[in-house]
Amino acid sequence: MGSRHHQVDGTPAFERACADAERAQALAEQAHIAAPTGPSPDAIARSWELWADYIDPLGTMTRDEFDALPLEDRLAIIAEVGR
Repeated sequence: MGSRHHQVDGTPAFERACADAERAQALAEQAHIAAPTGPSPDAIARSWELWADYIDPLGTMTRDEFDALPLEDRLAIIAEVGR
């Protein structure tokens, strides 16, 4: 009974997996498909919890300040920080 070794580099299976991954990436780029990276800026601007997670993780803004800030201003802040 022999032991099973899983050599990765250079095997036909490894090369097929790499080729498959490259093909999938090329198809995604052609179709302009991007992997989701999180909530939309609009969702963040409308949610105190998302705002605290993505824009103000240090908690420098209070909930009252968030609520008083117009949605357009929140969206401008999000755009400024590049989210």
